[in-house]
Amino acid sequence: MRQDMIFGKFGDEDELFFEIELIAADGLEISVDALLDTGFSW
Repeated sequence: MRQDMIFGKFGDEDELFFEIELIAADGLEISVDALLDTGFSW
C-alpha cells in the first residue's frame, strides 16, 4: 500500500488548500487547488 504525505497551505481566513491533480480519460492532467473545509475557519 502506498502512503504519501500531503502538503497544504493556509489561506487568509485559516482555510486549508491542497494542490491536487485531475486526470482526464484522454490523459490530460490539470493541477488545481482544493479547499478543505475544517469547520475552524471564519
